[in-house]
Amino acid sequence: MPPTLSDLIGSSAEITFEGITYKVRPPDQIAQGMFTTWLARRDRENAVRASDVDDATQEKLLRFSGINFAAGLYDWGSDAYVTALQTPVGVAKMLYFVLRNENPALPISEELVMRLVGHKIAEIAILLQAEAETDPAVKKNLLRSVGLPPDSLNKKPKSSSSSPTRRSTSRRKR
Repeated sequence: MPPTLSDLIGSSAEITFEGITYKVRPPDQIAQGMFTTWLARRDRENAVRASDVDDATQEKLLRFSGINFAAGLYDWGSDAYVTALQTPVGVAKMLYFVLRNENPALPISEELVMRLVGHKIAEIAILLQAEAETDPAVKKNLLRSVGLPPDSLNKKPKSSSSSPTRRSTSRRKR
């Protein structure tokens, strides 16, 4: 199977997109810090852009933005951090930081990463459609369209319960 969005920011791998191969790895502390800063900046910019509130309310929004940052609201593992990583924009931003740091000689832009994430979302949608498809011919064509073998959804993972090897009933003494 091709890497999922989670794989893109959760494991070391290589991904080829638009003819270029990129190295991907889990976010290091630098990428995590950049993401935290991006979250805080986004919150502050939203407070500045709040045009439907009076000056006193906008000042409070800006103050809360600073308090939230100081309190660690945007730190790695926080609710805001995790929630942001569950959105295409958040995944794209983290992937941008990772790709830029891991591939310094390649031209990495936010637009490129948004296209990559959009491509992966479309690929996931096709896989879900193929999973639900009852017509084998249509299913095969859907799977081929994302570069998968036509029988890739038919393979069931092996579990120990279906293993032909019987479970030992006695314990060995050490």
